[in-house]
Amino acid sequence: MIIKPLDKETYAGRKFTARYKTKGFYDIRPSDFGFRIEYVPFGETVERSFDDEIFSE
Repeated sequence: MIIKPLDKETYAGRKFTARYKTKGFYDIRPSDFGFRIEYVPFGETVERSFDDEIFSE
């Protein structure tokens, strides 16, 4: 496999959808010492997705 950088002029502005499955998320909560990061499970695997654009701001 060869990994090469994308040509910005060719790919800038192209849209794509990222899809993934997850069993939970990390939540940032306040604590006496500032904050703590806690993993929160969903109870079952869920599928999420989001749309984005290559080389977007």
